Amino acid sequence: MGIWLAFAPFIAFALIDRMLGSTEGLLAGFAVSAALLARDWLSAKILFGAPAVWALAFAVMVVADLILLHAPEVPPRVGTIPTVLALVGGQVHGLVSEAPQRRRRRPA
Repeated sequence: MGIWLAFAPFIAFALIDRMLGSTEGLLAGFAVSAALLARDWLSAKILFGAPAVWALAFAVMVVADLILLHAPEVPPRVGTIPTVLALVGGQVHGLVSEAPQRRRRRPA
């Protein structure tokens, strides 16, 4: 079930994008991400987990894409730079938060 939750924002975006349009699809993806983020915050066992970081990264990418959709005169790098930073930030957070676990797994 966890894998379906991980892909839920993307699935919501794809479905709504095809039925209603890009802006509505991005908003649907953001809404699902926000719901998952709220769920993670309420759950003590994954309070500082990567799902919250990835939901935040997805929200940043949605906002960047909305800017590009509604302001076509804006240069593409305005959407590209936040997207790249969100992806890199999420990946770096994942590596940093998993480092103590990797150290414990190593044989002495």
